[in-house]
Amino acid sequence: MCLTDPANRKTALQVLRQAVARGDGRLEGLSISCVGNTPLFYAGQDLQQGLVDILTNGSSLTVLDLRGVPFTLNDSFVRSVAMLCPALHSLYINNNSLVCGVNAETLRQALKCCQSLNVLGVFQASLSQDVFKDLMLPERPALKKLELRCERSLKYTVSLCDQI
Repeated sequence: MCLTDPANRKTALQVLRQAVARGDGRLEGLSISCVGNTPLFYAGQDLQQGLVDILTNGSSLTVLDLRGVPFTLNDSFVRSVAMLCPALHSLYINNNSLVCGVNAETLRQALKCCQSLNVLGVFQASLSQDVFKDLMLPERPALKKLELRCERSLKYTVSLCDQI
C-alpha cells in the first residue's frame, strides 16, 4: 500500500477488518508490506493502532510478518500484539526502519505471552543475555529460526558475550 495517502491506510485496515470478520477470527498468518514513497512525517501510528484494534476481537494468528513496514515499531505495539496473539509461532519485527523501537524487556514479555514462539525476526538491539536465557529455558520449544537485523549504531554498544 502507498503510505502517502491516508485513505489507502484506512482502506487497508477496512480490508483487514473484513478478512478477520469473515474468517470467524481464524486468520492464522498475516504479512504486511507497504510500497511507495513514505513521507518523512509518517510514523505508522494509525496502522499499528488499527492492527491492535482488529486483533482485540480475538485472534488465532500464528504468524505475523511486519518486515515490509517502513516505520519504527514500538514497545507498546509489540506488547499488545503478544498479549492479543498468544498462539504466535513466528514473529518478524525486523523491518527496514532506521532504528529499533523494541527493547529487550519487551521481547522477554512477548516470549512469556507467546509460549510457542520459535521463529523470531528482530533487531540485534532487541536482544540481551536475558532474552537468550529465556529462549533456552527447557519448557520452551526449540528455536527454529533467528533472523537478525543489525543497525550501524550497534558498533557503539556493548556486544553480546561469547557464550551467547
